[in-house]
Amino acid sequence: MKSLCRWFLLALPLLLAGCVEPVDLKMPDDEKVMTISGMITTDPGPYYVYVNMSSPYGGNLSIVDPAVHDAVVRIEDETGKVEQLAQYQRGVYRSRADALGVKGRVGGTYTLTVRLKDGRIYQSKAETMPAVPAIDDVKSTYVQRTILKGENELPDNRFELTLQMKDPAGERNFYRWDWTGVYEVATQPWEYTEKDLRTGRLVSRPKSCCTTCWVKDSINPISVVDDRLFNGNLVTGQQVATIPVNAQTLSIRYRVEVRQYSLSETAYDYWRVMAMQTSKTGSVLDPPPANAKGNLYNVNDPNEMVIGYFGASAISRKIINLSRTDVPNPPPLFDYDDDCRVINNSTTLRPSFW
Repeated sequence: MKSLCRWFLLALPLLLAGCVEPVDLKMPDDEKVMTISGMITTDPGPYYVYVNMSSPYGGNLSIVDPAVHDAVVRIEDETGKVEQLAQYQRGVYRSRADALGVKGRVGGTYTLTVRLKDGRIYQSKAETMPAVPAIDDVKSTYVQRTILKGENELPDNRFELTLQMKDPAGERNFYRWDWTGVYEVATQPWEYTEKDLRTGRLVSRPKSCCTTCWVKDSINPISVVDDRLFNGNLVTGQQVATIPVNAQTLSIRYRVEVRQYSLSETAYDYWRVMAMQTSKTGSVLDPPPANAKGNLYNVNDPNEMVIGYFGASAISRKIINLSRTDVPNPPPLFDYDDDCRVINNSTTLRPSFW
């Protein structure tokens, strides 16, 4: 079978012409828009729901609007079981992690309701969780390449990860993939130096902590596809991750967890438009501007724009470990004369799986 990536590129014009309904964004620049997102999965939870309001034109999502504080957020399934989520942080609500909380299951149907303090009620359309096949294997390919920076060519080597899975026959399936990486770093805080403010010279300021950290890496482009080009077949070439190989990321080893999500057709349409909008290059071939249409609405004012999606996805996962011994020309050992905790997304807590 040809690479799924190649089939996907051949089908791209058909996908771009699909039946995704854009939302008209003709509205005042200063008008706030409700944004709600969340997902229930087959993982045990807790599940998180994010609620905020922002301007549709460059609003700052890091500032949580007071209107969404202390909202009543509930998830209900088709059996009538309801769980009210607790406010974890302002604008962030989470379910219980124990057996009393709502649980995601294949075939279950879920609805989200958000009631703000001012009485506005937002609800998602019912979402039924499809099944997802297992990931049979994840393969890594080491790719050597360079990039031009000024007049210099610099190494930009990477691992490209592709998965193998068997798509169920006789039914339409929609998929999304993402991944999380964790790698270990060893730094040299005892060699730390600072510029003396009086003399302007670098002086030794050794630090007693810390030398060993684990860094979380999860920068993911949106990756979605439907199975109409490979229905019922073995998929062997779907690229799901690109892992940079340099002194920091592969000084010791790198653990990658690849996740495969089942999607409903409406969730696929939403994520497909999101992928098109976030991958624009400024080319004349870019798709025209459109806002991904979610499944949330104001109960009392269906014409109000609401951005976001509440989904229900089954998850399968596969873990692969990358080592320096997998690289023909390993990068140098990481040379960083500071506390390893200053590296973004780092922790000194050794992961349970390490």
